[in-house]
Amino acid sequence: TLSQSNINFEDGEFYDLVIIVGDNGEPELFATNIVRVYINDIVEDFLPVNHAVTPNGDGKNDVWEVRGVENYQEYSLVIYNDAGENIYEIESDYQNEWNGSQNGYENPTGAYYYIFENKNDGTVYKGTITLIR
Repeated sequence: TLSQSNINFEDGEFYDLVIIVGDNGEPELFATNIVRVYINDIVEDFLPVNHAVTPNGDGKNDVWEVRGVENYQEYSLVIYNDAGENIYEIESDYQNEWNGSQNGYENPTGAYYYIFENKNDGTVYKGTITLIR
């Protein structure tokens, strides 16, 4: 049984629903059909990201990832170090590529801060990223 509260794109891009229709006749007749419902991803009230980056090449958290990044094409991103220095910036079309490096040099382990802003309506997401080497 599904309800609106438990249908989530991050849990599945589609759901197969079994529809059973019957009557109260003599004999009872039934028909069954499967309907596939596709779920569209939407921009959410929070930015769905990983909050830790561990760029060690194991394929897990090697980059700072915005899940569903294709929904955020008109957003700019700035990442700052703990001294407030801008270490990464992109004006649009972030492709989940920040790996804790700046101009080819590895940034040190520590806390980093991001501002992810919609260039059309001004929606702003702010948060922290922990870089672990």
